[in-house]
Amino acid sequence: MSVTLMDIAKEVGVTSTTVSAVLRNSRTGIRVAPSTRQRILDVAERLQYSPSLLARGLKGGRTNTVGIIWGLGVPVFAEQMIRALTIRMKNRGYVTNVADNLSEADVTVQLLRDLAHRRVDAIVLQDTTGLANRSEIEKLLRHFAAVVVVSIHDSKSQYDTVVNCPDLAVREIADHLVATGRTSPIFFGDAQHNFHKIRPFREALRSHGVALGDERLVSFEWKTSGALEHGLDALDDGLGRLEIDSMFCENDSVALLAMSHLAKRGIKVPEDIAVVGNDNNPLARFMNPPLASVGRQGDAIATAIEELLFERLGDGEKERQVRTIPMRFIARESAGRASESNDPIHVL
Repeated sequence: MSVTLMDIAKEVGVTSTTVSAVLRNSRTGIRVAPSTRQRILDVAERLQYSPSLLARGLKGGRTNTVGIIWGLGVPVFAEQMIRALTIRMKNRGYVTNVADNLSEADVTVQLLRDLAHRRVDAIVLQDTTGLANRSEIEKLLRHFAAVVVVSIHDSKSQYDTVVNCPDLAVREIADHLVATGRTSPIFFGDAQHNFHKIRPFREALRSHGVALGDERLVSFEWKTSGALEHGLDALDDGLGRLEIDSMFCENDSVALLAMSHLAKRGIKVPEDIAVVGNDNNPLARFMNPPLASVGRQGDAIATAIEELLFERLGDGEKERQVRTIPMRFIARESAGRASESNDPIHVL
């Protein structure tokens, strides 16, 4: 059974109002002798008193809680971000409520309603599909004292935003592949849901006179049942009908799948086909060969989120802020070097 203010007051021999004033360190005008104050603190610690955050919120105060709504479709990066944010919030005296919205609007609406009911102070919303601009979600976000949207592009919502844009990193990939003599690339992954990567990749290649037509989008749905088998079938089909000397993969897991399959077929990485992943899995540098990838700069994102949240909690009238943290290409051995001979592979 939880300890109440009345329990502490009864043991110390004072009123619950006095106990509340001491534990909240509030300036209510109630005079408490130093010895009595210390006895209250000692008893509270011995009884392991913990204030009810929800009750505090119902009285109109802060609950010291932050809701983190994040799509867990990229589990490694999501785990890293949520852990980094939770540690930062803990250091500020805040508790986090974490939920997976599946990157879907209806799930996001349900989660926001629940968090509003819980009197959560602030929201961190990962938004890859313009969720913050949808009318029902926008209205629900108004319930919170602070909101930070994390997106790959600035959605121009009314809320503070951290933009983690892939464009620079993807252009760096294209530049690197062309510099190493590769002119027959493919994109390998779920093309339908990765246009934000394909578009800058295609544009950067075009600037070098290299085409990435739709036939070079070797696509499969990564998050469906039997995805691995479908991915291997799609890759085999691509190898059979296209000349390929490089591939940019949806994520590091897809890249690892590709590298493993290419090795089984006697195709060398990077000598025959260069491979680049995405999300910079912590194990990427230990793969054979070490996997080139895209780093999201998670630490910088977490710091920006923390700063924006607490600046907004401190001053709700501040002008909207946008922090841009570009993703960066991390060159490793799998992407090849300029000195290599890179004749395109076409497997019959």
